[in-house]
Amino acid sequence: MWQEDRHRRIRSIVATLHSVTTDRIVDELGVSRETVRRDLIELEAQGALRRTHGGVVSLAPTSASARGRGGAGRHERLIARAAAARVQAGQTVFIDAGEMALYLADALAAIEDLFVVTNAFTVALRLRAAAREGSASGPRVLVLGGDLSPHAEATQGDHTVAQIHRFRADAALLCPVGLDARHGASHDDLGAAEVARAMAGNARQVLLMADDTRLGAAARVSYWPAERIAAVFTNRRAQGQEGYDALAAAVGEIVIA
Repeated sequence: MWQEDRHRRIRSIVATLHSVTTDRIVDELGVSRETVRRDLIELEAQGALRRTHGGVVSLAPTSASARGRGGAGRHERLIARAAAARVQAGQTVFIDAGEMALYLADALAAIEDLFVVTNAFTVALRLRAAAREGSASGPRVLVLGGDLSPHAEATQGDHTVAQIHRFRADAALLCPVGLDARHGASHDDLGAAEVARAMAGNARQVLLMADDTRLGAAARVSYWPAERIAAVFTNRRAQGQEGYDALAAAVGEIVIA
């Protein structure tokens, strides 16, 4: 695996899991610990993450006020706002777990009579915090039960998937780890992929949010084909990624935020 590909995968893993051990990265990439150590040192120097004892943590801000300062999360905010613009009052939407989903929650908070079904505790809490104070018509949130994910603050497993099948949503707003024309949307974690697949299968349209680091990449588990994706929301740098043209030809629409 080339260094650029390794760095892209590491960024995606850290963005999804927020905190990850070096052993997990070594296992995900299938390379030596020394190679991962060098990659992490370089990525830390680039400001992409922070090394800790035994692993790394994301530098992405975790509060709405922190994200509102400076340029941190700028691409994510723009992507999330573009995706949220496709959501209308009174609709039902699925949202899975992921860093981008937190920005989406902020963008959806002002939409009236919205019904959000999510497996992510962080998304539910963010919607509650960001909703207009005293509003009785802001988003209603249903948190799916199930097994606690070992990698994220979210539920997954058979019970979670069974609950998803009870709903018919207007849209599934999902955060893939990888997205390309051949493999479609993919995730590093099987449990998360199964949740995303169920959400996509029970929604009228599938809307994916993925920045340039995720386009052209294929994670471990494919969960939704490119030709069945209604729209992909991404940032301008994605247009320079290998595989962008093939993806644009496969999906319904690519929106540059």
